[in-house]
Amino acid sequence: MIFNSPMRGDIDEEASYRPRNRLYWHGSLKGLINRHLLSQLDVTFVSKSGIFEYLPSAPELVSDKVKPQQISRDLKAPLRSLGIEFVRAKAEKITPDSKEIVLEEGERLKYDYLAVCLGAEPWTPSELPSNASTTYRIWDTMKFREQLEKASGTVLIVGAGLTGVEVAGEVVDFAINSGKELDIIIVEKLQRPAPCMNNRSAGEKARHFLEKRGVKFLLGRGVKEIEEGLAVLEDGERIEFSAAAWTAGVIPPSPVNAPGESIGERDF
Repeated sequence: MIFNSPMRGDIDEEASYRPRNRLYWHGSLKGLINRHLLSQLDVTFVSKSGIFEYLPSAPELVSDKVKPQQISRDLKAPLRSLGIEFVRAKAEKITPDSKEIVLEEGERLKYDYLAVCLGAEPWTPSELPSNASTTYRIWDTMKFREQLEKASGTVLIVGAGLTGVEVAGEVVDFAINSGKELDIIIVEKLQRPAPCMNNRSAGEKARHFLEKRGVKFLLGRGVKEIEEGLAVLEDGERIEFSAAAWTAGVIPPSPVNAPGESIGERDF
């Protein structure tokens, strides 16, 4: 999100006669802004898609519990209702010294205050094979769903974090609903499921629940290589699969992850 600054000094909610100031907002719609505060600011929302996706429900697309249109919304109308200008573009670079963002076609937007809310991108090897997909956003989760419809035999899930275990449960439901007999395997580099949680017992409960539903866990071994229909683990074990979900963590998107770029905490 990119914010252009409010007036000098603190914002006075009674001083509606003061000059309006700019606020640029890039990325997802995060939180709520007081309408009266907005009336004192010039706000611009920059996003390359302009579509809000409720990502916590994305795994449920796998088992058809929800449809894409139920967990997504075009932001244009709600932003307009708040008096916020919408710019559909990708931010390529942030230059804190000059207080500018550079858009993909070279246009520059000045700001006073900037909020960068770009979310994250799934980390993957350089390229996934055609029968493997990430399951982070709606479109890639739907791609995995299409792969499941063609699948037989083994379905591999790489990563036993929160997304991985949830996707595994949805694959079980997909198999039950479709009548398919699928062998579901989760591979996790660390020694326990849901390692990001500071709660070992919760991860173990998830593991026991899924194991009762037929899911197999391979812990302490990451995927060293993945190609069409084959994953090679760090210990050399080879797993053939017909469909795979890659849920092995996320990274910052550009321009946040650009080498040498530093925003500094005072600019957030």
